[in-house]
Amino acid sequence: MALEFPRVMKGKPVPLAPAGEEGDTASVMHGTPVSRGMVVGLARVARTPEEAVEMREGEILIVPYTDVGWAPYFCRAAGLATEIGSPLSHGAVVAREYGLPAVVNLPGATKRFKTGDTVRLDGNTGELRRLG
Repeated sequence: MALEFPRVMKGKPVPLAPAGEEGDTASVMHGTPVSRGMVVGLARVARTPEEAVEMREGEILIVPYTDVGWAPYFCRAAGLATEIGSPLSHGAVVAREYGLPAVVNLPGATKRFKTGDTVRLDGNTGELRRLG
């Protein structure tokens, strides 16, 4: 479960090398904007829906991806950032339905950001930035 693989592979799957410390501490990431709006708030980083149980109203949800198991958390979230996805992915469609700013294609976001970080999520430009 700890291994990560490229999104597209040819031949035998080879795990990605762990990201270096420099990459893990980058305070700005750029992805694909999929739902307009901008929000500043506390991050809630969760790799599984079970990790999101303690999510508070108004937090910005940073996750690897979403599916129907994440549905209960959308009503509490102020914004959504996913490591993978597209304009037609589950998270993007549901974020637009809820009117949440959302950005997808932020590989490694669940490692670069921590729960409690103050972040700005810009669904207009695709930027996720740690503040302060």
